[in-house]
Amino acid sequence: MSKKYQLFLRKMKKLRDNNKDKIYFLDVVLNLIILKKMSDLKWLHKVLESNHVKELFNFKMIKDFLPPKLFTEMVDTISQYDFSKLTDFEFADFHNMLVDDDIQKERGQVFTKQWIVDYIIDRLEIDSNMKILEPSVGFGNFVSGLIRKVDKLDLDKLTLYDIDSIALKFSSLMVQMKNIEYNGRFSGKPEYIHGNLLNGADDPLYDVVIGNPPYINIYNIPEEEKKYYAKNYFSSYKKYDLYMLFIEKGLRMLKPGGKLGFIISDKILKQPNGEKIRKYILENSKILEITDLTDIKVFESKTVSNVLVFLQKESDMSKLKKHKICIRRLKINETGSAEIVSDNWKAQGDFIGEGYKFNIDINEEREKVLNRIEEQSVRLGDFCYVNWGTRSVPAKDFHLREALDMDSRKLIKGENINKFNISYTGKWLNYKPEKMYNPLFPEMFEVPKMIFCEVTGKEGIIAACDHEGYFTDHSLSVCVPVHHLQNLPKNHRFYKKIDFSEIEISRKTPVEYLLALVNSKLMFFYFSTKLSSKLNVYPNHVKALPIKITSELKVEKIKNISNKLIANMNHISRFEKNNLYYMEWDNIENRNLFGESLFDVQLIKDKPLKKAIQFKYSNDELFFGTLLKIRPKEWIPGIFTKLLVKDALLSYFATFDKNCYSSEHFVDFIKKYNFKIPLDVKNIDSDLQKSSKRCQSLKLKSNELYKRLNDDIYSIYGLSNDDIKVIDKFYNEFQLTKKSKLKHFTL
Repeated sequence: MSKKYQLFLRKMKKLRDNNKDKIYFLDVVLNLIILKKMSDLKWLHKVLESNHVKELFNFKMIKDFLPPKLFTEMVDTISQYDFSKLTDFEFADFHNMLVDDDIQKERGQVFTKQWIVDYIIDRLEIDSNMKILEPSVGFGNFVSGLIRKVDKLDLDKLTLYDIDSIALKFSSLMVQMKNIEYNGRFSGKPEYIHGNLLNGADDPLYDVVIGNPPYINIYNIPEEEKKYYAKNYFSSYKKYDLYMLFIEKGLRMLKPGGKLGFIISDKILKQPNGEKIRKYILENSKILEITDLTDIKVFESKTVSNVLVFLQKESDMSKLKKHKICIRRLKINETGSAEIVSDNWKAQGDFIGEGYKFNIDINEEREKVLNRIEEQSVRLGDFCYVNWGTRSVPAKDFHLREALDMDSRKLIKGENINKFNISYTGKWLNYKPEKMYNPLFPEMFEVPKMIFCEVTGKEGIIAACDHEGYFTDHSLSVCVPVHHLQNLPKNHRFYKKIDFSEIEISRKTPVEYLLALVNSKLMFFYFSTKLSSKLNVYPNHVKALPIKITSELKVEKIKNISNKLIANMNHISRFEKNNLYYMEWDNIENRNLFGESLFDVQLIKDKPLKKAIQFKYSNDELFFGTLLKIRPKEWIPGIFTKLLVKDALLSYFATFDKNCYSSEHFVDFIKKYNFKIPLDVKNIDSDLQKSSKRCQSLKLKSNELYKRLNDDIYSIYGLSNDDIKVIDKFYNEFQLTKKSKLKHFTL
């Protein structure tokens, strides 16, 4: 979108915000813009007389509803811009930008790109005689695609549902625009239904069900709707998402042999909440194709990864088990077009089993490696207690910037966890079990443990080891070897939930050894192919990780490498977040200026200064803890008083970018400041370079350590060279689709 249109949007949003009903205002704007786009004449006169306007809404009502001044200003603003060259997809995106993000999120609305629409239509082999249902029409992208791609399309056979009346009107106007653009390409008029398809009858009337169903989690569904879905949908299971119900509903409404094509979240492939819909799909349809789009950013504003599913209604299980599924991977080439990376085939019967997981990443050679890993392992959950962290909601009542009392505990979240490293950022938990939704129990946090991130994207397992007794929120999974919990009282409410039968294994496997295994390439391979669709890590995934129990000597060897990586990662993490702290303080003037003992200056007793800095840098104690050791010394000129130092620091922090706390910025500040501080800037720059080189050296050493660690782990699991090649190939393919990150020790 050009700057010109961005300016237009800002103006329209401002007008929208001055109107008492934003949705109705948007309704009017869209209609007026489309009418302008459809004509190069004096379009306002056409607005006043237009049959389109009379058909879609009462124009007198618009004038009565909108204040005359506002309506005139709106018309004048629209008149200044030429919309004739906007494509329908650009126009839908334009609509997308005008709608509040919270409204789109509430309705699960996302913009589907043209190449995806075209791919789905082509794969379903749609012709003009087919009856077509789109359960959630949105902005009309699929309607537009059908008109473009299906010759002699009969729109009378098209049924469009949506809970959003504006989306339906927008789609209707899109069809009218296409009627002008593609005169003679199609006939008839779609049936528009304002309502929720999930609440309607199941009549199998359609040859094709197509679209991008809404992604709305159960937590965002009203209670009455949840009760209805629980009663009427087999796939309403655990923390389901609405798109799962739309798949079930779509299959119900297909004629025998009819086809469904949806773009959905890849969570459906393996996550526990998708178990029932996977079972329903396997027993009621042939899976024609699963198209893996996880290497492509499909929705600009979304973090979700996606797949396309193509299903054909069928209930004969003897046919379904033998049916071969095409597993296809796509990428976007340099021209911006979709390109096939690979096609593999799997028997549909291979997906029938525990959890009905769609393991699309498992081929025959990978299956052999997975079996070999499992044959000689025990599950992590057999000798560790695994659960979410505290569910402390609402967060504002329990998450603190500083400790309040004896119930305050140091708190870490997902943002604090890297592989082998925890970066504490000064947050606290107001641990009040009697007031918390799910506080769990403090003994779980106060012992040596592993902590796993939940949302890791495609990075697989991200885990760190904790000996500091940090408490966590529910974005993390906590994993505690059960021998650390054996002293719980037998009447403790969690005691019966912990399995102590493998306590001896627990004692033989220190958390540093376990951490090395779960952060290894082998475990990335196992997790990504067998357990998850690479986006989320849940406690059940952690419990299922295969752990090799080996000799004490080998355990100690792995533990030592793990400890070295932990130390390196801690140093690297601190340097990158706060390289000022890691300068080599060889210069006596630097030591005099910055001091050597924590908070040993008079200035830190100045409460306004301390409060200001804590507010600005509550996430980096090390940074301001070191910086604020500045104190006036005898050699500091008399004119540079404590007050001037305080003012200088306050000025510095007042303009400091929270994400750029580094010594370069501090040096720049000193250079520009009016008062001369007796500090050798060249020495600071030199010290910074020394520390930077040291950090780079540690990264290289960490890469070597990580390589040695993986080789040792392959040996412990008894893998052959061929097995290792399979894992390394899979891991390297991942690296090619992901920019290198420190977490993976790839520079």
